[in-house]
Amino acid sequence: MCTDLSNPALQRFMKNGSSWAIADQGIASAGNFATTLLLARGVPPAEYGTFVLLVSVCLVVFGFQGNLVVSPLVVLGASGTPGQTRSYLTAALVFTLALLPVSALIVLPAAISLHRVVTGIFALIYVVSWQLQETPRRALLSAFRYKDALWGDAISYLGQALLVGLLVIRKGATLNQAFALMAATSLVAAALQSWQARLAPTSWSILRDCGIKFWALGKWLVVVSILSIAEGPLSPWMLNWFRGRESAASFQAVMNVWGLANPILNSVSAIVIPATAAYLLTRENRTGKALIRLGMKYSLEFELILVPVFIVIALWPRAVLALFYGTNSVYAAQTLALRIGVIATIIYVPMTIFGAVLTGAGRTKTNASMHGAGAAASLVSSPPLIFLGGAAGAMLVEVVSRSARLVWAIRFLRSTSAAFLGDQKEVQDCASCTKLP
Repeated sequence: MCTDLSNPALQRFMKNGSSWAIADQGIASAGNFATTLLLARGVPPAEYGTFVLLVSVCLVVFGFQGNLVVSPLVVLGASGTPGQTRSYLTAALVFTLALLPVSALIVLPAAISLHRVVTGIFALIYVVSWQLQETPRRALLSAFRYKDALWGDAISYLGQALLVGLLVIRKGATLNQAFALMAATSLVAAALQSWQARLAPTSWSILRDCGIKFWALGKWLVVVSILSIAEGPLSPWMLNWFRGRESAASFQAVMNVWGLANPILNSVSAIVIPATAAYLLTRENRTGKALIRLGMKYSLEFELILVPVFIVIALWPRAVLALFYGTNSVYAAQTLALRIGVIATIIYVPMTIFGAVLTGAGRTKTNASMHGAGAAASLVSSPPLIFLGGAAGAMLVEVVSRSARLVWAIRFLRSTSAAFLGDQKEVQDCASCTKLP
């Protein structure tokens, strides 16, 4: 595949991008991985199940803000001037705070249903703090400033792991304390990264103009978020309904193992979205087939990096689970679910990459339809598979849902001509708007 190597944005990315992006994501993923693992080992399964269920709805809230605010920020920031990017970031933080009532309407009812209202309030504080940190972080990443973002991420993610670890060692750890500590480290990192990104003064007219641009790019991704409300928490909550909170905890315990791959998996969007936006600046790249080649290239590279992880987990699943939780842990028996997770993760890599390609190209409507296909597959397959198979059935649901998304994205790109970038013109028009400094 031939790329436009003369493009300045691509040159910056190739020089500074992928290694620092993976290093930064490695810090973020290691912190999250350690935090969830420490809590799994430090609290009873039923209590850990409560944590899993609340975090599942927090992820819906996080995804909603990410789709409506962060994704447009990344796309516009990748093709805008430094002054425009700073204005976009200021507006994005204001929009994030404005979404607080929506976040509360999702998190608090879930907490009430679990009879954990106070814990739900702490979870809400945590997810809003996380959003406030992720927004300037992604602004830095959209400008290829991966090395700068690393310091705040170390405070947030490694800091929360350290503090939660101390809490667990002390014994008597509670979820309220854990959520409070996670929120505190996120707020400190948010302050640092906002300073690094140099927030610009704003006005009502700038906020209005930014809101129009963000909505133009993010309106279809809002549909993705609405679909995720039905799909995202579906597996853990359905496990809770059919088999209790301990079963939801077992499913998450299996998912925790895949935290080994998260430094790679979670760096996909940070690398591929801005790279796609830069790649499309040349007219010869503006076809669906060109983007398929770009997605396949990244898919192959990421899959090859993860091959050792796939082999170890597929061949020795019980040993891996025992290493994580101890030989006598109730989680050590989930070998079938872990093996199915190998297939799910192999599919997850190209699925995430093609979703990032679509977002970077401004094809947010298509991205929404891609997630809709996955949500439909998940909603249909979840009840029978989870009822019959428990945690293993829930992992099969992941295979079905991710496969549907991947097939949908590739099928769309194959049938698309050079007229593909109608939405990309909107991206470039937004980025070049003269109303922003």
